[in-house]
Amino acid sequence: MVSFQAQTTVSTTLPACVYLIGSDTDPVIQRIHAHHPDLDPLTADARFSTDFLSVFTVRVGRHYLVLVGLDNRTDAVSIGHAIATGCQTVQALELEALSLYLSEAQLASSAAIGQWIGQSVAMGTYAFDRYKSNPKTPNPIQTIDVITDTDHAHKAILADLAIGMAIGTGVNQARDLANMPANDLNPTTFIEKIESKFSSNAAISVRIIDETEAADMGMNCLVAVGQGSRQPSALAIITYTGDKQSSEHTAIVGKGITFDTGGISLKPANNMKAMKGDMSGAAAVFGAMHIVDTLKPKINVTAYIALAENMPSGHAQRPGDVITAYNGTSVEIVNTDAEGRLVLADALAYAVEKKPARILDIATLTGAAMVALGREALGIMGNNQAVIDRTKACEATSGERVWQLPLYDSFKPYLKSTIADIAHCSEERYGGTCTAAKFLEQFVDDAPWVHVDMAPKMDNTKTKGVDIDGMSGAGTRLIYRFLTQ
Repeated sequence: MVSFQAQTTVSTTLPACVYLIGSDTDPVIQRIHAHHPDLDPLTADARFSTDFLSVFTVRVGRHYLVLVGLDNRTDAVSIGHAIATGCQTVQALELEALSLYLSEAQLASSAAIGQWIGQSVAMGTYAFDRYKSNPKTPNPIQTIDVITDTDHAHKAILADLAIGMAIGTGVNQARDLANMPANDLNPTTFIEKIESKFSSNAAISVRIIDETEAADMGMNCLVAVGQGSRQPSALAIITYTGDKQSSEHTAIVGKGITFDTGGISLKPANNMKAMKGDMSGAAAVFGAMHIVDTLKPKINVTAYIALAENMPSGHAQRPGDVITAYNGTSVEIVNTDAEGRLVLADALAYAVEKKPARILDIATLTGAAMVALGREALGIMGNNQAVIDRTKACEATSGERVWQLPLYDSFKPYLKSTIADIAHCSEERYGGTCTAAKFLEQFVDDAPWVHVDMAPKMDNTKTKGVDIDGMSGAGTRLIYRFLTQ
């Protein structure tokens, strides 16, 4: 755990100091020279740059100065990326302590700048190396002094740092789960992690609906997805009661396909290994519940994690099968590689029976979302604009971009079946993200509902600031802000 302090002077004992610089004329440069009068003029050095996340490291006596470019960006998200980059640079120098100077303008980027600092440090120093016999991961940062020109904000910063670290740790827990290979993380071991994590908290209860009980209850979509695997499907339910005076609760539902081969509709071999991350929605729900467990907000929330492994075998479901979902809707299977919406269908139908005030589901649901949004945003759709707007409002506080896509009634005919109430996916090439959400809408009744397709942000292809190469933990911060907004 990082030890934080807030100071108005740069420590002479810490080996590094990180500065964030917006331009060649940024007043921060004057502060650097005031703090380090022996330093040669920075702007005269050809290596000096203020391009976004560029790094210039210079040694002054026994100390390293790490200068990270902001390219005139003043928003909290960019500042968070720069803080993470600075911490990564300090780690690369094999140092474990630093001062972090923030100007008054940088402090003003957010009323909760301490939270951004905390989560940026936690997320930016994440590494997943547990399977390497000789990991080269740098030692963790142990000490950070936050340096400001005045002490008026120190109390608030220090209080918010703990919140930010909890949020960042929740993201990292989601990353850990999604990065794990499927031979270690399957529905059974995921349940073990849920029970180990949450069962000892008096404010949290855990219930597991195993495959046998799910079948008896009529959760046939959930069971069908996993019937080709030796791993039994399950629905995990985590209930947090932080406000006993209120009967209102929010439901969150995560897709937990611990490996997705596509089933009988087999995926191409190229990059199939990434499908260990098809449980990233469930991981985000787990991570968000970790944050709730740590910070204990005065809210009530029920989390549903739908777990299955989608494998081909002689027992697997087939295209053309008809399954009756938990809510009684008969569903024709068109393509077994559209399995995520099936496990969500039963989980959503079960969740809405409990009359939540609002419900959010999150899933790596469609490749079509990546076609529409690239790797830039989470796609959101729903049946209630107020709940959608609530999700949009979380963009500013979570740092996670969202973009609303339509859910027209005219998408419903894309799911027409000649032998069942509905086909579970469209045979058209177009509008795949929207038609998938339209299918899910059939299972939420009139509950205010928003669907988050996180496929565009499932993983990072390189490290950039808080975004670390590998599975991203996306959606975790968004869910927590949605719960506490």
